Amino acid sequence: MSEVVDLLATVHLFRRLRPRELQQVAGLLQVADYDRATYLCHQGEVGDRMFIILQGEASVWLTDVEGIERQVGQL
Repeated sequence: MSEVVDLLATVHLFRRLRPRELQQVAGLLQVADYDRATYLCHQGEVGDRMFIILQGEASVWLTDVEGIERQVGQL
């Protein structure tokens, strides 16, 4: 768990948390691996989780009013 806490301490969102608070956050996390081209969420869905990318990258796509998908970000 200390490895996860150390990692969280490097994430901008969590940088002001104390070690004990980081441990609490780490206790809530689930580590998951995703295959290439896996959709993590879809436009318009209500979000119920947060993702921290440890390795690899993720693309952000939006569908415009004409139904055309456009890449709007790369994480």
